[in-house]
Amino acid sequence: MGLPIKTTSTLTALFVPGYLNSLCDFMSSDTSRLPLNDEELNEGNYIFVTYESMLADIAMHSYLEYGSYDGALYGTKLDTIRQIHADGLIAVIDVEPQVASIYCRQSYY
Repeated sequence: MGLPIKTTSTLTALFVPGYLNSLCDFMSSDTSRLPLNDEELNEGNYIFVTYESMLADIAMHSYLEYGSYDGALYGTKLDTIRQIHADGLIAVIDVEPQVASIYCRQSYY
């Protein structure tokens, strides 16, 4: 059984939001799809990029993980994780279990 789509929202609800937010940053994934509406642009759940720029970054190994769905690309960019850590926070990421095991065994810094 998989986790719900809004996993980070679920995690947020499990903790005291003020305390958790002072320690963590819930990652926004990159996507090449267009925003569904103006509100989605402001929510911060996704970083909207072009398909071509995402393909170029994939070729440069800039993503921890990536995939495609319904003609659009989605992924977790390593620079986003690094920036969160540089800000002194813990990056909370939602990746497939296979990716997590690879990430734990290899250095992506």
